[in-house]
Amino acid sequence: MIGGIIDEKKVKNDPDANDVVSLLLGDPSYQETSDLIDDVIVMFFAGSKTVQGTTTNLITTMLHEPEEFARLKVETEGIMDKVKDDIMGKFDLESIQDLDQVKNFYLETMRRTSPAVASSTACMSRDVSVGGVDLRAGDAFYVGI
Repeated sequence: MIGGIIDEKKVKNDPDANDVVSLLLGDPSYQETSDLIDDVIVMFFAGSKTVQGTTTNLITTMLHEPEEFARLKVETEGIMDKVKDDIMGKFDLESIQDLDQVKNFYLETMRRTSPAVASSTACMSRDVSVGGVDLRAGDAFYVGI
């Protein structure tokens, strides 16, 4: 499926396209379809897992902080009342623009509990010494967040 999308984007070669696949195809590093497929999959999982983890942490925090949960409910109840008869049709980006408490709670959750525990693995391109630790070209490493 992803390979088919990539093939379509290569054929169209639309210079005005601003989707991720088209942008990556413009990078000389992504001439092999397999490399592009790998990175698109990583981006998808990284994005969905971090949102899932942060949302889980937010819900858990609200269960342990009833006063904060009450503040959150006050802000969201008005919007939910407006969309309850057609949530899929009415609940859109515009309807949530004024949810300042939700945004603040979400940002605070990310500050308190990072959605990712480490960066992706990378390899050193040259020998370096960082904080007394010698890393050689080709050594793999990751950064704890």
